[in-house]
Amino acid sequence: MKKLWDCAMQKHWSNVAKVYWFLFTNTILWIAIPLILCFIAGTVTGYNTQWMEWTTILTGYSGMGLGFFGGIIFYMRQQ
Repeated sequence: MKKLWDCAMQKHWSNVAKVYWFLFTNTILWIAIPLILCFIAGTVTGYNTQWMEWTTILTGYSGMGLGFFGGIIFYMRQQ
């Protein structure tokens, strides 16, 4: 998260645009990580309805919990 924050701060944008870009990118990355891992696990165990359910749960919770809310908490600690 720190490297992503440093990358956002190097841009020549307004502070609001930097924070929006940071939160969006952080959320997308935290969604992509479990999605890739679930696709790898799906190739081993097989794609079925239970796999789809767990993939949705894992990507949703990691995206919102770690990505969005974690990014907000990180931003508040930087101020």
